[in-house]
Amino acid sequence: MRKKVEYLIVGQGLAGTFLAFQLLSRNISFAVVDNSRPNTASKVAAGLINPVALRRLIPSWRAQEFLNYNIDFYTQLGAVLGGKKYHHKIAFKKLIESKDERLFWEKKMASGEVDGWVEPSFSIMTKSMRPKKDFKLGAVKQCYWLNVKQLLEDFCVFLKANGLLLDEKFEYASIDEKVFSDVKFKKVVFCEGIGIKNNPYFNYLPYRINKGELLTVTSMNYRSECAMKKKMFVLPLGNNRYKIGATYAWEWEDEKPEEKSKSLLKDSLKEITQAEFDIENHEAGFRPAVKDRRPLIGAHPEHKDLFLFNGMGSRGCLIAPKLAKELVDHIENRTPLTPETDIRRYEKLSKIQSLKQ
Repeated sequence: MRKKVEYLIVGQGLAGTFLAFQLLSRNISFAVVDNSRPNTASKVAAGLINPVALRRLIPSWRAQEFLNYNIDFYTQLGAVLGGKKYHHKIAFKKLIESKDERLFWEKKMASGEVDGWVEPSFSIMTKSMRPKKDFKLGAVKQCYWLNVKQLLEDFCVFLKANGLLLDEKFEYASIDEKVFSDVKFKKVVFCEGIGIKNNPYFNYLPYRINKGELLTVTSMNYRSECAMKKKMFVLPLGNNRYKIGATYAWEWEDEKPEEKSKSLLKDSLKEITQAEFDIENHEAGFRPAVKDRRPLIGAHPEHKDLFLFNGMGSRGCLIAPKLAKELVDHIENRTPLTPETDIRRYEKLSKIQSLKQ
């Protein structure tokens, strides 16, 4: 006998996980299709949540709104998964070396524009960090770390235990009959990440795929519970382990981690500290980047039961929980999506694709 659900979610990265939890919270039936691709952005994401655009030193898009929403969201998600905690407050500091950057920060601090977002004065690196230079440290407030790897693994176990996960490759041909495997569905939401490139319904959208690489390292003579950022970030994981990243590459040799990226990450680390590190792991993942740096959310212009939830970018851990709610509100209650996220902003491209076909 076929199982009947309202929604079929394609992809169990962060976007698919958050969307599934929104449906679960409303008692709306769903199933998730995911064939465990190893190089997705979600699976290698560091999970550092920084709500401030450091280059311009301003809050990122809708930052406070997303931060406020996430506190209850991640608590409730953890409760469903056995009372676990995935969302942790963390100190985060920007290393400031040049005179120009220091003056820029001082001007911003004095103006009051960043009150509530950065500390009003600089600090310095402690001896336990083995600093390479006398850096000034600008402290960013309201930063968090999301244990992405553990969250995705635990939610996958939850889905399997409740018969909600299909560990298969999705077949787009199944959309015509609205049946996939043994599941009959009414709507499909694609949360495929870079899988959008093979999606015949949404591949007209203006995305580019970039490759990011990270290192996991251990050190016996570097001590810090604070995340640091210069060119790359240094994120403490506990037990003398740290995540170093991340690179952005628009061209690459293959899907494997590359030596040139490893060297880049190591050199970046050496600019910060004199401490010695051992490399434990080197990972690569692929991100779908959107031209206007806003997510791709909404219904297909012609196929009204097909939806997209994609393009969360490097701030996915910050923005995706509430955006998942907004998509479900849009579908279930006809609440309008914000113009910045609605894929209708690219409607002309959809019409061009239709003409080509």
